[in-house]
Amino acid sequence: MAVKTISSNATTQVKLGGGKIWNIIVSDPGTAWVLAVKDGPDPSGNFQTLINAAKISAGQPFLDAANPVSFRDGLQVVTSGTTAGELDFQFD
Repeated sequence: MAVKTISSNATTQVKLGGGKIWNIIVSDPGTAWVLAVKDGPDPSGNFQTLINAAKISAGQPFLDAANPVSFRDGLQVVTSGTTAGELDFQFD
């Protein structure tokens, strides 16, 4: 299982190709930090939103590892807000 740490306001292409997100762990929620997780790009350059503009908060894991989120074309993470925090994505 791979882990990617995101700690800035950015669009990050974490992986190309299919896989599963097993967990999103919030180490630091930042200030007014929001998250969008997308599947893509597909061969035409399109993205499908998996998690849209969910407000980030500290505490429990963001996803339940028993029910991973699948993606087909790639894993892209978009974070924005007043002050960035830190997230760890566990995926394969």
